[in-house]
Amino acid sequence: MDNIYKTILEDAPAGFYDWDICANTQKYSESYKKMFGFSDDDFAPTSKFYELLLDEDKKKAGDKYNEHVTTLGRVPYDIELRYRHHNGSIIWLRSTGRIIEWGPDNEPLRMVGCHIDITRQKKIEEQLRKTEALLNETGQVALVGGWEVDLVNHKMTWSKITKQIVEVPDDYDPWFDPLTGSGMKYIKEGVHRDNALNAMREAIMYGKSADIEIEMVTAKGNEKWIRAIAHAEFKNEVCIRIYGTYQDIDSQKRIQEDLAISEAQFRGAFEHSGFGMVIASPETKILKVNKRFLKMIGYTEQELIGMYTSDITHPGDQADTREMMEMFATNKVENYLIEKRYVNKKGNVLWCQVSVSVVKDAAGNISHFVGQYNDITQRKKAEDDLKMVNSEITALLRSSTQVAIISTDVNGIVKHFNRGAERMLGYLAKDVVDKTTSAIFYTTSEILKRGEEVSAKYKKEIRGFDICVTEVRLNGYETRESVYVRKDGSSFPAQVTVSTVLAENDDITGFLYMAVDISNIKRVENELRESEQRWQFALEGTGDGLWDMNLLTNTSYHSKECKAMVGYLDDDPLIARSDWESKIHPDDREKHDTDLELYLAGKVPVYVNEHRARCKDGSYKWILDRGKIIEWDESGKPVRMIGTHSDISERKEREQQQKNTLALISEQNNRLLNFAHIVSHNLRSHSGNFQMLLDMFADPETSVDEKEELLNHLKSVSGKLNDTITNLNEVVTIQTTIKHQKATLNLNEYVSQTIEVLAADISKHKVCIKNKVNTAYQIEYNPAYLESILLNLITNGIKYRNPETVPNILIDCLKQNGHDVLLIADNGLGIDLARQGDKLFGMYKTFHGNKDARGIGLFITKNQVEAMGGRIDVESEVGKGTTFKIWLT
Repeated sequence: MDNIYKTILEDAPAGFYDWDICANTQKYSESYKKMFGFSDDDFAPTSKFYELLLDEDKKKAGDKYNEHVTTLGRVPYDIELRYRHHNGSIIWLRSTGRIIEWGPDNEPLRMVGCHIDITRQKKIEEQLRKTEALLNETGQVALVGGWEVDLVNHKMTWSKITKQIVEVPDDYDPWFDPLTGSGMKYIKEGVHRDNALNAMREAIMYGKSADIEIEMVTAKGNEKWIRAIAHAEFKNEVCIRIYGTYQDIDSQKRIQEDLAISEAQFRGAFEHSGFGMVIASPETKILKVNKRFLKMIGYTEQELIGMYTSDITHPGDQADTREMMEMFATNKVENYLIEKRYVNKKGNVLWCQVSVSVVKDAAGNISHFVGQYNDITQRKKAEDDLKMVNSEITALLRSSTQVAIISTDVNGIVKHFNRGAERMLGYLAKDVVDKTTSAIFYTTSEILKRGEEVSAKYKKEIRGFDICVTEVRLNGYETRESVYVRKDGSSFPAQVTVSTVLAENDDITGFLYMAVDISNIKRVENELRESEQRWQFALEGTGDGLWDMNLLTNTSYHSKECKAMVGYLDDDPLIARSDWESKIHPDDREKHDTDLELYLAGKVPVYVNEHRARCKDGSYKWILDRGKIIEWDESGKPVRMIGTHSDISERKEREQQQKNTLALISEQNNRLLNFAHIVSHNLRSHSGNFQMLLDMFADPETSVDEKEELLNHLKSVSGKLNDTITNLNEVVTIQTTIKHQKATLNLNEYVSQTIEVLAADISKHKVCIKNKVNTAYQIEYNPAYLESILLNLITNGIKYRNPETVPNILIDCLKQNGHDVLLIADNGLGIDLARQGDKLFGMYKTFHGNKDARGIGLFITKNQVEAMGGRIDVESEVGKGTTFKIWLT
């Protein structure tokens, strides 16, 4: 075993020693000796390697040994020291040892250990320190900082430059979690942070290096662009470290952005300019053109690039081009504006207004020319056309005889007076041209009135000829009706249009008057107005409104009377045919459309329809609508139709009242007939009973006891006859006293009072009654009838309760189609309406065999409800309950 250990020790890269502290002798392994460059031949057994230790490290080694001894070996002896090699060089050794034997007083007896040569490692560390220092200096200049994430020890490290870039203190301790991305708070949130996190994850997962530009927000809140480079280090296919650099590129980035913006602006201005743009060399060779110029000149970009501007210049303007270039070459001008002709690809002449500027380099030499080309071909053509028009106008002024055409200078002095003006005003041209102003053609009163108007409008006093042309100066023209005065003093109405005469620079050089005699038009207008007034007066006398409809355009006119009929003002729009039709009551629309279609189809001679129209306030009026076609097209199709609207609401109301009266009379007749049947049937039954009992009483064979019994029967029949007469009297009273005793009643209070009256029965039979009537619900009704109706129906709900369920009665009131409807619902025995529905409200009709049922309550209730103009409906199902709906109005 000793040989095995010896072999291991001899072959190990470390050198081992064994120190007998008491004898102060050492044993060394062969590798230990070789570490110092010694062999057995040149190394004496008594030699001690301690003597080779550099003086500067001897105290350091002694202190470490003493610490090991005083702590009884708890602090290991482990230290890096420098020794002198046999060849004189300095070597670094890591010296370790442990005392393995101790004396009885804890004195050290024996120590073993080893030395490991770390000279190469120390040289590498020194080189790294120098490299790091160099990198720090370089990074300080280039603003490049390093960073590292130790994925094994979960630690992140930033260099000093990195901290400066992020603007954090030198003692800032960064951290990063690659799973959650936490620790990237200085990377700008959003796409920048996402890109950085994705780059880190791809480096960890796939070893993919990253080189990205991202934006951060520093600890001081400054936004800054950085270039981030990341690399990954793997061990056993597992990423153990990510490292890289941050470089502050904010200044470069901002410069790039500004440059890009500037270039984009120039490119945008160049490409999208409304003018043609050309960049040419000092020799006028075309270098670049925009789309506008290509469109103007007709060539493609490939065709133009390399040509000279003289190649497309009109031969007649070549001399002007040479003169311009000479002025640039001699530094006489730096920009030039000229109008010249060019020839496009099709050979057509193109007039352009050309602005050329020179761009020079730092030495003052011409770098290139920039030209702007504005196509003025149309303007040139317009100038030529204007010359032609001026000639034609001159000829027109001379030949026109029906229109007065007068031109003046800016002061109103007449400069031209055509034949039409001579004929219309009675003056000769020689009498007025250059001699008077156009003001002589107006009446004095019109001049004064017009002066007051314009002075008030512009809040300053306007005098003289300016009265006639102030509006024209501001607006370019004015058209108005005036009264012109002839030379003989007579006057006539004229339609006068005054416009400005402009020079090429748009300065006003004069005014042009064009006047037409409208005497005949005014006469016809007056005659038509008088006719319309007479017709309007006749129509207003009837109270009707007028409508006029164009069947082709679907537009219509409605007079103010027509609009007022449904609550609209005259200026409220009712333009389209559908405007009025949308106001027709839905129930009347079909009949309206049918009547109109029958008339348009020629099946009736005149269109007549009665319908309800919705007023502006939402109410409805009855309208009598009549119309007739007055115009057809060439194919016979109706084009125009006029008609009237008449308000027949009062007539319709009277008709309805008549219908209601007839219905009431019919209803009363039915009631009287029903009453007669009741009287005839009920009284005949009682009289028959009386007759039969009296005959039996008068029979000699009737015993005394039998007569006594017959007398009791007579009393019973008499009582029933009295009840019948009382009931019939109550029915008569209902029919004769209604509508004279109505009052405004709070329905909720009356329901509550009825519940209080029946409190004993309600409590006795444990009836649950819910009064859901709104506390503010008011109705116009007979108080006695309302009490009777509520009492009868609620009593029935209690009396005919279902013994198998808890009795419930619900009372509510709601609006249905504008009517007050009282609802009384129970969950009682119910009624078989299929068998007994037609007898439900008959007199003396009972349905459940109650001994105290008289069969008069529902009969009385129905009569009371109908006497007040309402009705009573019932819904019922045997075993589930009954609901009465009383239409109070």
